[in-house]
Amino acid sequence: MMATAQHSGAAFRAAEAFADAIRSMPEWEEWESARAAVRTDPSFQALSARHRTFLEQARRASTAGRAVPGADAELEHLRAELAQHPAAMRQQAAVLGLIGLFRTLNGTLGEALGLDFAQLAAPPRAGGCCG
Repeated sequence: MMATAQHSGAAFRAAEAFADAIRSMPEWEEWESARAAVRTDPSFQALSARHRTFLEQARRASTAGRAVPGADAELEHLRAELAQHPAAMRQQAAVLGLIGLFRTLNGTLGEALGLDFAQLAAPPRAGGCCG
């Protein structure tokens, strides 16, 4: 039983070291910087607030049984504006960079262990063990 506790401690320390190494990689640093930019960019925040306000107004109108003329077009326009905002585009690029990093790391772990680490670490899919 003592060996299990020691093994768990070693695994925990290795995982912490791995997480620290990831945090020092440029992809992680760009992701954190891009997330901060989205949270602090005044024009993005204003656009996001317009989007939230519109959604709330549309929800209220729908609940009251009223149609909002042009609501679908306006919602699509606001979503497109959000997606095309430089801060959002930077965040999306950073997310894609992080996904690429994780895939590379999973490949490296997989080669070292002889298995697909991420697949085995993922929760089982609904409907069966192997689906």
